[in-house]
Amino acid sequence: MSTPPTALVSGGTGFIGSHVAAALLQSGYHVRTVGRRPAEDARPAGMEHWQVDVASTELLDQVVGDVDVVIHTAGAATTKAGPQEMEEVNVGGTARLAEAAVAAGARRFVYVSTSSVYGTKVRLPQPVTEDTTCHPSPGYGETKLRAEQAVRQAGDKGLETAILRPTNVFGPGAVKLVASTILDAAEPGLSFERRQEVRAAMLAEGMRDKIVLSEQRLRVLRKANPNNRLSLQALADTGFQPRVTDMTKAVRELVRWYRLHGWIL
Repeated sequence: MSTPPTALVSGGTGFIGSHVAAALLQSGYHVRTVGRRPAEDARPAGMEHWQVDVASTELLDQVVGDVDVVIHTAGAATTKAGPQEMEEVNVGGTARLAEAAVAAGARRFVYVSTSSVYGTKVRLPQPVTEDTTCHPSPGYGETKLRAEQAVRQAGDKGLETAILRPTNVFGPGAVKLVASTILDAAEPGLSFERRQEVRAAMLAEGMRDKIVLSEQRLRVLRKANPNNRLSLQALADTGFQPRVTDMTKAVRELVRWYRLHGWIL
């Protein structure tokens, strides 16, 4: 019986990373999740967790040493980190992890970047393509864009690379603003200013499927989500098909998950 390939998922205890890790395990990979925090739940058979900060060099060679694929979802966001931490984690951490993957002989590196590299105060062409000029938002967008450059430099050394630029993602397990905004929108009698998070939201299952597709097919998907008022034909050309199309059902499941965990009544 052949040994399954090993996939390392940084940020594996986080929202996107945990969804990706579960999908990879289901697809037949041995999964190694890595994160600053310990795993809250026992790892299922075929999955292990290392409590390691990928922004540092400690144990990094050991963590990456025998993996076939690295999927890098870890990062520092504006709402949680200052400029210095974003620089260290987003740029430095990504560069070190990509270099470790090259040194270890990993075959593929999938980097989860952000749509913030396009900017938040500019009108984007329709559709957004790989050639669209980036006007990154200060701090977070700038550091994520420089991290992309570090990934490409690792690609010049023979590492297969793919870069994704998702919008905000919501679903079971999400605790960010986008989730609370959606719940606010469901309250009767409330009105509030239109927010970018709702218009550009992506379902966790859809983001998870895009990441796994990128690993399995090395297909660089840098088009925005269809909710972002872009050409449906251009999105269809990527080959991606949304797994969840019923938004009413999706929000209902999100509310059910929140109630189950005691976050709302």
